[in-house]
Amino acid sequence: MPPKVTYPLPPEPRDSVLNEAGIEDLFIQKLRDLKYTDRPDITDRASLEANFREKFEALNRVRLTDSEFARLLEEIVTPDVFTAAKTLRQINAFTRDDGTTLNYTLVSGKTLTSFKAATLLIPRDSLLSKMFKGTFSVDELNSVHVSTP
Repeated sequence: MPPKVTYPLPPEPRDSVLNEAGIEDLFIQKLRDLKYTDRPDITDRASLEANFREKFEALNRVRLTDSEFARLLEEIVTPDVFTAAKTLRQINAFTRDDGTTLNYTLVSGKTLTSFKAATLLIPRDSLLSKMFKGTFSVDELNSVHVSTP
C-alpha cells in the first residue's frame, strides 16, 4: 500500500482586489525603498517637460528652440520599452531647425548606472523604470521622471 500523501490547502482568498491606486502606491514605495527621492515640484506635464529640457540642454551643452524641443519629445517619448532602451544607451542624431545635426545622449557616462543630470521620460509601467536610482516623480501622464543629482 502506497504511503498516504497529503497536499496543502490552497491559500485563503483575499478579501479585496488591489486597485490601480494601490498598485501605484506600492510602486512608489518600492522606488523610495531603492533610494529614489520624490519631486513634488513636478506636478504636471509642463513642469515635467521644463525639467527634462533643462537637464537635456545642460547634458548636451545645447540650447533648443521651442519647435526643436517639441520635435525632440515626439522622437524620444515612446511606450515601447525596447525602443526606449535603445534610445537611452546610444548617441542619437537630431536635425535642428537650421538643418544642422545635433548628436545627443540622454545619459552621461558609459553605463546607465553612472549617469548625471539626465532626465528620462519612462512609461510608469515599463521595466526600465525599475532600473534607475535617483530622483523620480510620477505624474498623471503615466510617466516617471527620473534623474540623479
